[in-house]
Amino acid sequence: MSARRVHGVQRALTTLARPALAGLLMLGLGVGAMPAGVTASAAPSAPHARAATAPDPSATEPIIELVAAPTAPSVAPGEPVALRVTVRNTGGSASAAGALAVGLEGGTRATRTALEAWFSGADQDSALPAVAEATLPALDVGAATVIEVVVPAEAAGLTGEWGPRLVVATAMMGDAPAAASRTAVTFAPPESAPAAATVRVVTPLSTPESESALLTAEELAELTGPDGQLTRTLDAVEGTAAALGVDPRIVASIRLLGTAAPESATALLERLAGLSNPTFALAWADADPTATVLARGIPLPAVEGAGGPLDASLLDTGVGVPPEVVGPEPSIAPSDEASPVPSASASPSPSAAPDDAPVDEETITLGQLAAWPHDLEDWAWPRTGGLSPAGVEVLVAGGTRTIIAGDAQLDGAAGSAARAGEATLAVADDSASLAAIGVTTATVQQQAQASTAELAALLAARAVEQPGAAALLALDRTAAQSAARLDGLLTAVDALPWADITPLGQPAATAPATTVGEGALPEGLVGAIGTALDAEAVDREFARIAVDPAAITDIRRLELLAALSLGWGEDATAAVQRFTAASSELRSSVQIVESPRILVLADGLFTVPLTVQNGLGTPIVVYVHVESATGQLRVLESRVETGIDGGAQAVAAVPVESLTNGDVDITITVRDAEGRTISGPITVPLSLQAGWETAGIVALTAAILGLLVAGLIRDIRRRRTRRAASVEPAPGDHDAAP
Repeated sequence: MSARRVHGVQRALTTLARPALAGLLMLGLGVGAMPAGVTASAAPSAPHARAATAPDPSATEPIIELVAAPTAPSVAPGEPVALRVTVRNTGGSASAAGALAVGLEGGTRATRTALEAWFSGADQDSALPAVAEATLPALDVGAATVIEVVVPAEAAGLTGEWGPRLVVATAMMGDAPAAASRTAVTFAPPESAPAAATVRVVTPLSTPESESALLTAEELAELTGPDGQLTRTLDAVEGTAAALGVDPRIVASIRLLGTAAPESATALLERLAGLSNPTFALAWADADPTATVLARGIPLPAVEGAGGPLDASLLDTGVGVPPEVVGPEPSIAPSDEASPVPSASASPSPSAAPDDAPVDEETITLGQLAAWPHDLEDWAWPRTGGLSPAGVEVLVAGGTRTIIAGDAQLDGAAGSAARAGEATLAVADDSASLAAIGVTTATVQQQAQASTAELAALLAARAVEQPGAAALLALDRTAAQSAARLDGLLTAVDALPWADITPLGQPAATAPATTVGEGALPEGLVGAIGTALDAEAVDREFARIAVDPAAITDIRRLELLAALSLGWGEDATAAVQRFTAASSELRSSVQIVESPRILVLADGLFTVPLTVQNGLGTPIVVYVHVESATGQLRVLESRVETGIDGGAQAVAAVPVESLTNGDVDITITVRDAEGRTISGPITVPLSLQAGWETAGIVALTAAILGLLVAGLIRDIRRRRTRRAASVEPAPGDHDAAP
């Protein structure tokens, strides 16, 4: 027995006792039979775990919520069953005192199927015998209390085979049940204990709820600092056998920053390289690898680049760079002619290039920058319930060999591995994974203990019913998962006598065949993804105005993958919709600077100056088109090429010819080289004052001549005055004459 297991229970309780982050999470409502005639269907059921409920200001009646959990996951023969129950009043008025009744089926071992139904809130056909009762105090609005109930061994009646037993705690108000919480405890007679079941755990090392194409230095400093999410995740898994799905965006972002990367980020890569935990690559930003298959029947779009050339020196001090990445020539991805949308592999692929294209040894691809020496290659981890037969085919065509798939989607899959077509499936235990996620996302100790008890019971049933079959726990991808709770989960599972955490490995190629059911996306997400894919396609056409279109398309592709990240959870649809909205903003970045009216005082040929604003961060080349509404103005060159630096303005001088005086509306449109509209059209009034130019020139010439004449006259007068002064006789000259 490992030292981790010896101290496991103490460490688990310490971890679970950390300060609450939010309110109380409650178990779903459900009830077993009580002496007063309460049956499992007497109280309404609710989801097994949900966020803490604040008192409802519109409620006028008290609302009691319970969360129950055994203080220990197993009970030996002759030991009492200790239960801790948290009771809270979330209604609009104070509750009266009542009773807390405990029901337990001590002589019947619960099967895995029965446990899944029990914890899901489904009704039970049989009643649970009443074994204990405690006083339930009156509670003010929003108040909570913790009740400890100890059921003596004689009353519990635990007998029979080793395995889990169903337990329920019910709040009774008079003869009526007000609320109930379901849990379970494992009866563990040593002589009939099964062999410990192999448990494998996979958790993401990712950055959920981040829309960034690449992580900035500021983001990395926060994520990799002493209390950063990535640091705490490594703290939780280090020294365990848990596997890590690594987001390649993290690796690439740190390397791309080079010497500008925070020291904590570089240290995190070094630490990751030194871990003994098995790792595999997620899709970029942990994008759902089958989302676009379900939405449009196409592969997940592939990573193309970082928006510009990458210096090969970025890998000089890189950590964990596979030898093949720093070889004499960068690898070139195969042509993607077979598919209009390239498939995204778990590790980003370099941009496609012709076979005869020269290789620049001084640059690298984003795929090389994100490369990592993973223990498990070519794995994919779709969302729970998101796999489908088409998804399997698309993933295999894109190079995936192993897919993590939940057992609820598989027909005839038993154990931890199966095969579907050309893919090997690492089969996750969906019900046990859900309980494990309940532990890692719990905001308070009691809810974490309740989810731990649920997981312990499910693993106990699996150890009995599927001896030798490993259980794979696939954990949460959202920000709701706490690294502290992850540490508590791994410790608690490792402390179970009937569970043994082992490293995740490649499933056997000889695994039995299975059939994958049809997958589904959350409501509203299918349409949002389809709209986002259309928006990105329009963005790619728009990007042709850029001198380097990749400066736009590369980043938009990365932002699309970030929007498809599994880390968004319930906000997935909103994240995809924000990407679509950003596309509209992008395409409005190039605009004509409007003028209320243009006054032209010229005859014949002249140019109309039109200003175009480039709000993009990259140089562009556009074509300004002008059309006249009447024959008063003839546009001599309707398509004027205009180059504009990033974030700057430029003036397009459109040559025209005025034929008569008057007001003319001109229509201005900015287009790309293929004639697609980029901005506009807008209409600007043009006031033609033909003849004013000649009159103006004559008047100006006359004025200039007048000034010259006046200056000449003034100069002549000045000279005459000076000459007269020089010949005038001095005073006394007449007296001196003879």
